[in-house]
Amino acid sequence: MKVGEVSVPIRNSSGFHVITLINKRGVSIQTSAQTKANHLLILPNEIRSPSEAKALINELHQRLVDGGDFYDLARTFSDDENSAPSGGDLGWLNANQLPAILQTPLDLLALEQLSEPIQSKNGWHLLQVVERRTQDVGQANLRFKAKQAINQSKFPNELENWLREIRNQAYIEIR
Repeated sequence: MKVGEVSVPIRNSSGFHVITLINKRGVSIQTSAQTKANHLLILPNEIRSPSEAKALINELHQRLVDGGDFYDLARTFSDDENSAPSGGDLGWLNANQLPAILQTPLDLLALEQLSEPIQSKNGWHLLQVVERRTQDVGQANLRFKAKQAINQSKFPNELENWLREIRNQAYIEIR
């Protein structure tokens, strides 16, 4: 609901309720520019020399320019273990989430535009912008902080339980 809105009647075990939102507080609105992108990575390895990796990324780039399907090519050729199974889909990326060598070209691309091959210390990359949006990330940040606080509060107890369990299972023979 927005401030000043009145809800439709809500029924529960106590009866009917009509709610008016007077004010909101707590989570501030934190907007972030996000980009949905595809990624294809070619790494030199024991089988593929650096010059062969460059030739392969250039070939894949040309195939994409000629109308090839990013999804199929990424699933077949990409060495990125995280994005290759999903056809190169990196999902929604916040600004500056990628290393600068990839973030800068990504920010300059238009929608549906494919980058030129980008060389990094890891290998060769191709990026494609699928969509852009501005998203409120305040609630997600708050949820992340809450998860961290819960994990930090549970860790000492879980550690103590684990240590106690190990001590109970230990067999010590004193002679």
